[in-house]
Amino acid sequence: MCDKEGISIAHLERETGISNGQIKRWAKSSPSVENLKKVANYFNVSLEFLADDTTESSDIEMSQDIRIMQRAAQNMSEEDRKKAIKVFEAFFENWEEMTKDDK
Repeated sequence: MCDKEGISIAHLERETGISNGQIKRWAKSSPSVENLKKVANYFNVSLEFLADDTTESSDIEMSQDIRIMQRAAQNMSEEDRKKAIKVFEAFFENWEEMTKDDK
């Protein structure tokens, strides 16, 4: 992801407060959940996204708006999520079609 965003691993480490050289060591040892959260927050993606080895390039190019909505949904309480769904259902006439799982 650093390459796609045009930043170095050292820059990512500085920006996230991860110790120097730590990310390169992840190739040989597992990162801590805390550090993974820092990287996910920096790139505005979920932990699941970082862990998914099958992520296609189109997923990586997810728009900033979608990533913001995803982040908001992850940080909402269950009550807030239910309210947001009601708002979306009322706002979009084709909500059922939009949210249908094609799998």
